[in-house]
Amino acid sequence: MPAQFHPSIGISRGDATRCAEQRIEERIEQRIDLRIDHWVDLWLVGIFLLAACTPAIRSASIPHPHHQPRRIVRIIERMEQQAQKAELTGNTVTLAAMLSDDYLGIYSDGTLATKAETLKSLKDGSTHFSEISIFDRKIRVFGSTAVVTSKARV
Repeated sequence: MPAQFHPSIGISRGDATRCAEQRIEERIEQRIDLRIDHWVDLWLVGIFLLAACTPAIRSASIPHPHHQPRRIVRIIERMEQQAQKAELTGNTVTLAAMLSDDYLGIYSDGTLATKAETLKSLKDGSTHFSEISIFDRKIRVFGSTAVVTSKARV
């Protein structure tokens, strides 16, 4: 089909159609870009809200030991020293008072001992410590609970 000249704007009808199609495509691309920008903005807002709310949710559900109450840590350190002295001297009365009923000791060979088993082995002499050297002790306080972890050379 031969190109027809459009007298009012000085271009052929084919060129006018192509211009119109191009404008439509540009508008569609602009709308798609706006939608993408909108979704990117929503995604960024969502990420920001997640990042902002996560510490609050986490701190409400899981206790963290970041700011250790020094007074409580010192008390627990003294208690640990008392327990160590009781183990060295075989003082089962002191250990019985200090160990919880669900105490579970883990020995260097991987065996486990309950409170009763630990006290019994100290009483009957099957376990005897001549030296206990504690290192890498960490005391963490979580509300009304303290967790003590350490390594020992015996």
